Amino acid sequence: MKLNVGSGLVREEGYVNLDLDVEMKPHVVGEALLLPFKEGVFEQVKALHLIEHLPYRLQVQFLKECHRVLKDEGELFLEFPDTELCMERFLNNYKGQRDWWLVCIYGGQNSKYDFHHSPVIWDTLERDMYGIGFSIVKKQLNDYRGFARVFAKKVEPPTDKFGGKEVVL
Repeated sequence: MKLNVGSGLVREEGYVNLDLDVEMKPHVVGEALLLPFKEGVFEQVKALHLIEHLPYRLQVQFLKECHRVLKDEGELFLEFPDTELCMERFLNNYKGQRDWWLVCIYGGQNSKYDFHHSPVIWDTLERDMYGIGFSIVKKQLNDYRGFARVFAKKVEPPTDKFGGKEVVL
């Protein structure tokens, strides 16, 4: 089975689509921070433009929940605005699209769920994922839109060290 967390109106074929907003009519109405599934049931968890909607400490909790519901060697796929790139492009009015870069930074703010609470910073995300027990397989950047993608695998949790420093989660 595959899980699409924060599905919104997107119905991914072959996925259990979960969203907090009942108006999105997902397969399952539920919290990303407390996924209503047993441990180790999904081969893949996908979360497109979800993690930036969570405060930082809750981003870590969400990643732990993904790890919990994934099978061993299960895949995690995240997509989110690359905060540093979007801020740089906003400041430089890249391609005259200052309003687009504002939406990437702050969210569309068209509903109570459409606010970006915390930036996603690459090195912090990598550290947190490693500390939880993910191995990053691939990182991509959609340079035109400013979106980043991370593909990771669930692995045995490492020691509490990352680059010689303790990971505090």
